[in-house]
Amino acid sequence: MAAHGAQQNPGERDLLTLSAATASDSLPPLWQRRAVRGSTSPTSAIREDGSGRFLSINGERQAAWFALDLRRQPLARGGTAHLEYRLPVVPAGSDLTVRDQSDAALRLYFVLESPRRLLPGTRLVMYSMGTVNSGVRVQRTNTVCDIRVPQSRTLTWQSFVVSPANDAARDCGWNEGRILAVGMMQDTDQTGAPAEAHIRAFVWRE
Repeated sequence: MAAHGAQQNPGERDLLTLSAATASDSLPPLWQRRAVRGSTSPTSAIREDGSGRFLSINGERQAAWFALDLRRQPLARGGTAHLEYRLPVVPAGSDLTVRDQSDAALRLYFVLESPRRLLPGTRLVMYSMGTVNSGVRVQRTNTVCDIRVPQSRTLTWQSFVVSPANDAARDCGWNEGRILAVGMMQDTDQTGAPAEAHIRAFVWRE
């Protein structure tokens, strides 16, 4: 996949490029989806209301990754991601700290280059937005740093700013390289409950 990210201001890249999509598109240009093994993919669509254009992801007993490949033009590790989103429906019965209840209307993730690891040589920083009833805020494996972000149902637009490389260093002790891909995920395969997420901006700033 070709590199993507329209230039807005010096040091800024629009990763979602909703302005380049049409009403009949299911995803922004160059974005891809991949259903989680054993599941089907939630529905996605480019929609518009009084607040402007946005990407809508809707699922029930489904799970998929939505990704943008940046390997031809990686993001520098020191930047920040700026997301604007709302969650009209969150999966009932979900708890991100319980393995068989860990569903989320929206997860934001970044694939970090990891030269010290054998192939495939990447690590994943993920921000999971949903119910956190108890347990630890960060779940870490050798390849995934899952940072749980308490978030209930919201009909108003929320701003979310993160620095993936810095968060990975602070929360998981990683010191990785460039960002090779970015994406979002929605999963409701554990609870079987419906979920809906809207995303209207996803911008990277150096």
